[in-house]
Amino acid sequence: MRDNCTTMLVGKKASLDESTIVARDEDYDQGFNEKRFVYYPAKNYDELFVSKGTGVEIPLKGEGCGFTAVRDAVEDYGRFDEQGINSYNVAMSSTESEASNRRVFDGSQ
Repeated sequence: MRDNCTTMLVGKKASLDESTIVARDEDYDQGFNEKRFVYYPAKNYDELFVSKGTGVEIPLKGEGCGFTAVRDAVEDYGRFDEQGINSYNVAMSSTESEASNRRVFDGSQ
């Protein structure tokens, strides 16, 4: 499939200099959107996250750790924190872009 984003995560035990590396490409839509690297400090959460894309609601409660994120600089379509590493050195990639691809749901190629 040509319209999927790809992320590569390399842990410190897999890199020669013990670096944690995150690499990501964006194939969605035009494939180029200005990005912003941000850091969210640890905080005590008591809020509701609502996805602009799907309407999914997720209650955020309790003590959260700090984390980095790479997001679209313009949030017209929602907040897409596409990748990041938290203060426990756990890395992840997570977006909702697959929901806009018909092939994900019906299996067509």
